[in-house]
Amino acid sequence: MTRDPRPTPILKTLSVLVIAASLGGCAAAAVTTGAVAVAGAGVKGVATVAEAGVEAVVPDRSELSNKWRLECSGGADADGQIVLHITPKDGTPQVVTVPVSRGTGENAVARTIRDALRAQLGTKAFNVETDDGEDVLVKRRGKTPDFAMKIAENTVKGVRLNLDKE
Repeated sequence: MTRDPRPTPILKTLSVLVIAASLGGCAAAAVTTGAVAVAGAGVKGVATVAEAGVEAVVPDRSELSNKWRLECSGGADADGQIVLHITPKDGTPQVVTVPVSRGTGENAVARTIRDALRAQLGTKAFNVETDDGEDVLVKRRGKTPDFAMKIAENTVKGVRLNLDKE
């Protein structure tokens, strides 16, 4: 009898978990959370979620900074949303969703983002302000660790965003 050379679903899952564990605590936590969320979905479902979780949750640690500048240009030609991911070093990723209405101008888009960041992140760990009207500055406060910031989604037609470390 010839042995099938393809890995079994169990071997695939174990490989994903070993790779995730080697990436560090954040990845392992994401895999654990993903696996728990799909308990009963079968090994293949766990492997799929684990693979997606590792890719989606683990920030690039080379992209840490104590301050970020988000430059907004253009006004909103249609309703949409902006989704930002803020991940403190060795911390839990935070997702900030910013709804933007059609007709919102460049400076008003920046203020809307500022207000959403303040409301959803709070003001204890981060200072969020506008600069030059169209820029949003996000700075860590006190002992808050450096953090990664990412534009995960922008569905607001006409609004262009540029993110820079300061």
